[in-house]
Amino acid sequence: MRLALKEKIMVICLAAAAAAYGMYRIAWIPLDEKLTVLQQRQEEVKGLEVDITPLKKEAQKLEESCADLEKKAAGIKETAGKTFTSEEFLVFLGKSAKANGVAVTGFSDLGIKRAMTFR
Repeated sequence: MRLALKEKIMVICLAAAAAAYGMYRIAWIPLDEKLTVLQQRQEEVKGLEVDITPLKKEAQKLEESCADLEKKAAGIKETAGKTFTSEEFLVFLGKSAKANGVAVTGFSDLGIKRAMTFR
């Protein structure tokens, strides 16, 4: 069975169309889907991009306050061995009460613990 020139051209055209459709299904559609996924991921990454300078400033403030607290802790450690005598405590309590607008009316001796009465 011999094919005429017209039939050969039709077979070649059909084969080319089938090959083009196969390439479209095999290559173009998966690549298009991957491109869509990558574009979505790119948009997500752009959405995550933020300005972190306020966070850096806050971190610096926190580091400074941490350093201040460490200095205060060192000062407390230095004075840890020092204690008040009863007289010094009463003077301190009187000044503190006066500064806060409170009157100390008396003390009751209950042994080791001392109770204070405020008015």
